Amino acid sequence: MTKIDFLRKAIFIPFFILTCCQVSNENDDLGLITDESFPKTVNLISNIEVDSIKIPTDLFRVNRLLSTKKHVIAYESSKKDTLFRVFDSTTGEYLGGFGFSGQGPLDLEFEQIVQSSISVLDDGLIVGDLKKLRKYEISGGKNDFSTNNIKLMESWKIPGGLLPYGGANVLGDTLLIGRVAFSNKHFVTYNINNNQMTDVLEFPNNRPEVPATASSALYLNTYNSNIDRTKVAIAYRYFPQIRIYNFKDEKFKDIYFSPKNEQIKSIEVDQKKSIKSSSLFSYYVNIEVSDKSIYALYSERVRHSNQGSPSTTEYFNEPEIHRFDWNGKPKTRIILPPNAFLYFTVTPDDSYLYFVKLEVSDYIFRYKIN
Repeated sequence: MTKIDFLRKAIFIPFFILTCCQVSNENDDLGLITDESFPKTVNLISNIEVDSIKIPTDLFRVNRLLSTKKHVIAYESSKKDTLFRVFDSTTGEYLGGFGFSGQGPLDLEFEQIVQSSISVLDDGLIVGDLKKLRKYEISGGKNDFSTNNIKLMESWKIPGGLLPYGGANVLGDTLLIGRVAFSNKHFVTYNINNNQMTDVLEFPNNRPEVPATASSALYLNTYNSNIDRTKVAIAYRYFPQIRIYNFKDEKFKDIYFSPKNEQIKSIEVDQKKSIKSSSLFSYYVNIEVSDKSIYALYSERVRHSNQGSPSTTEYFNEPEIHRFDWNGKPKTRIILPPNAFLYFTVTPDDSYLYFVKLEVSDYIFRYKIN
């Protein structure tokens, strides 16, 4: 660390803690972490440790990657007759694809998939649209994955009153979870048995001057739950912050990362319901989890508006993945190649990190973690 970097962090840390670390005594503030907080740093820019796996099907527009114990699943929206592609999680071998676009009502026909409603539960694939969630069995080997072979295991209808959900998902045997616009809480849970809806988990208080009705925009985030759906890890777009929430004891832990640029102090609010985000710094852009770890993709950037010309984006770091355990302890910092991927997945046992590259459609890439 240079002397200038040290001074920058020394000045920034007290300000960030004062403005962002306002949590109740019931919850844990895990403090501010820096690059040096990670005991291990892996640099993948050289690609020496990355396996390139040739695949017989092109992945032009990957919108999500997921992992079960034996399979890696890519949701790819450019080919309307094969929406999901399945690979062997150990070898990377392509095993087949299934699902197609349409107005329904067939089991594997989807009119409008909600990206945030795609997840893995008990080695099954959950896929949601605006009307219902469906769970499919993901098992077998080569030639077992086709629209004719995939089995629908279960489905959950989302009542009309819950259509504002920002991506519903399955939390337990009787609970659905989702997000509602303009709410002052992160989530709403819906009990299938008694139709009861419950607001869950307040937003951070990093900018108390912003109206609560704009919180869902200010604290825009991506989240993922652990294997038994008892905890959720949340990564925030406009603050370098990760929150780990436990549904059982209703407590959370906050992690704060020291950025190169702190968020601007004056945030414009639009009609008390949204924010003007064009000049805001962005930090965490994606999060994936395994049985024991949290992997958050960090890419610090800001967009510049140019009068009469297209806007440009300024990047302040190579994209990198921050790995923590579920207690919030820093484990590994993985530095990625420039112009790397947004979507990645990690096998449940932390063996492999799989990812795609924007400019490469006929390969998937794999890094052996453990």
